[in-house]
Amino acid sequence: MELEPEQKRKMLEDGYVVVPGVVPRPLIEEALREINHRLGLGRTQTMDAYADSRDYWSDDTDAPAVMDLLQKSPLWELAESFVGTGKLQKPASGQIALRFPSVNNSHGGPASHIDGFYSPNANKTISRFTMLVGVLLSDLPDKYMGNFTAYPGTHRRIAEFIKAKGTAPLRAGLAGKIDLPEGVQITGKAGDAIICHYQLAHDKEQNLSHLIRYAAYWRLWHVDAERQQPQGLTDIWMEWPPIAALQKAGPVKNAPKTRKGK
Repeated sequence: MELEPEQKRKMLEDGYVVVPGVVPRPLIEEALREINHRLGLGRTQTMDAYADSRDYWSDDTDAPAVMDLLQKSPLWELAESFVGTGKLQKPASGQIALRFPSVNNSHGGPASHIDGFYSPNANKTISRFTMLVGVLLSDLPDKYMGNFTAYPGTHRRIAEFIKAKGTAPLRAGLAGKIDLPEGVQITGKAGDAIICHYQLAHDKEQNLSHLIRYAAYWRLWHVDAERQQPQGLTDIWMEWPPIAALQKAGPVKNAPKTRKGK
């Protein structure tokens, strides 16, 4: 699957890109069958550091129906196009991520974070990877349907912060430390793909609709990611040669207006 130049430019500038219609409907339906079967078994919801367990359900799985979304669709080729063919490690599992409808509008909004970064224990190792890849398994025509929420340009701001002050101040979260732009709630249709730089601040919005939000995610490592850690926290395109080439070709546009982190 060939990326358009503007999609690569958006990754450079904003830290994420949404590509419509990547995963075919038959693969989505098989994944939904697997997920709904698990729901029918009454499996316990997984506790999540950034969401109330009453409205969020997460399950790591190597079930073929879930892994096929990545490996038997153009999604894998799309992910590789950002770093180079053969440069991503094959993941052992994926994450089923469901957002249930909220019973009221009391939620204070998303809490921006970086996966694998937060820890109340400052000595815990940061679990850096290369990119977050997701696919919508249900239509999200509007905001506040449990949407994945991206904070454009924060991958660059966080790298600058780490260069200046290190990672320790960010271990307890980004609030009050990183100036955030307005969050962008991703809307779209089942089969649309979301690809993000690891270091992009993001979260999931509350679900005020009557529908369950279905999605699946994979955290992907470059084949050299472990060896290059923690250098990749500041040299953010070292594992992304096509994007690094764009960076050398011209300046990044001005960052959007900011507000204080929450």
